[in-house]
Amino acid sequence: MPNVTWKKYKTWSGVKIAGGKEFSLTAEQEKLHMWRALWLTAQVEGGGKFGAVQSYDRAGISAGLEHKIAIYPKPMKQGSIWKLLREIELHAPCKPLNDLWDALAQKKMFVAQDGSLRNFNTGRLIPAADIRDMLAPPGGKVPRSGPNWEEAKRWALLFFNLFSNERTHEVQVNSAIHSLVAGNGRNETAAYKVSVGIDHPTVARFGENISNEHDLAWCVYHCYSVNAPGKGRQRLRASRPDGTSAWPKRLIKTLGKTNYGRWHDTFDGGNRYDRTRKYAMRSGMWPEELFAGPNAIMPKNF
Repeated sequence: MPNVTWKKYKTWSGVKIAGGKEFSLTAEQEKLHMWRALWLTAQVEGGGKFGAVQSYDRAGISAGLEHKIAIYPKPMKQGSIWKLLREIELHAPCKPLNDLWDALAQKKMFVAQDGSLRNFNTGRLIPAADIRDMLAPPGGKVPRSGPNWEEAKRWALLFFNLFSNERTHEVQVNSAIHSLVAGNGRNETAAYKVSVGIDHPTVARFGENISNEHDLAWCVYHCYSVNAPGKGRQRLRASRPDGTSAWPKRLIKTLGKTNYGRWHDTFDGGNRYDRTRKYAMRSGMWPEELFAGPNAIMPKNF
């Protein structure tokens, strides 16, 4: 049984499950730029574990290596987790998925072929507010105990059982890499071309056609932009991509100095910059000189 805890975020609250098996890379996968980007992203988003689940941050529920969400809170629209469930149904059917389908059916809901959550009787889209109220009752503000806590916990465990199931891991990885690549498609393709000289990030191989500095900078970018694609696109443009050796630090700096959410580098260590830097350093996948000293492109503080 996983450790299930209650957590609060601003005025929102819900369940947190740290996850199960560690997401690790083979020696061959460590050479692949986008696998490296996913590894770093997974560490920051959910501790790098399959089955990490949370329902405390107003998105209904989130799971997967880069944390697919049930709803997009600002526009109040359905999120990307339903499409991932559909992919799992197509490529990795299993009992935990059937259990989740049964739980949704009890609410007269199902995931359609287009990856949307719909009403079983009418076929209409389930409103985002209703999804949040179902997965993190009431309305994304789950109490510490009582019936609503038990209901939120029940849903979180259903998602944990599915996303921690090894049969689903390959689908989760492939889906996550696709999401990272597709995130800001046209803008990223142009920036990769001018900064690294390659047409598509999936062909980048560490130590072969992408430098240490550019690999780290792009991995940090993907780790940030998955949290807010629009803001990531804005910061990518602000970094003025070019083919100079100065650009990698310029990109990391503009991300680390962005006043959005907890992106901004502060001295308390609780921000996205410090968490990303910590995982990158501890991984041993990049030279130490990139994090300290005269050649650092990701120093302790900007």
